[in-house]
Amino acid sequence: MQAVLEARNFLADWTMSGPAVSSLTTDLLVAFIAGSILILVEARRLRMKAGWAYVLLGLFVAFAFAFPLFLAMRERKLVLAR
Repeated sequence: MQAVLEARNFLADWTMSGPAVSSLTTDLLVAFIAGSILILVEARRLRMKAGWAYVLLGLFVAFAFAFPLFLAMRERKLVLAR
């Protein structure tokens, strides 16, 4: 937000540690927290084993990999439950 208000080059700030980096970090952190809550709640609701493992995987590998993996395993659980 600060980069936009100061009319800075948002994309160039990503590569040079400007205000855009802190904005991006905040966005990613909020998405990680919200996605982690969704993973834990859904895993518990569907009685999936080791829902916490997807959150840990998101910390150590990448949340962009762990969240779609969870969604695929969730879908698999829903199909098999029919």
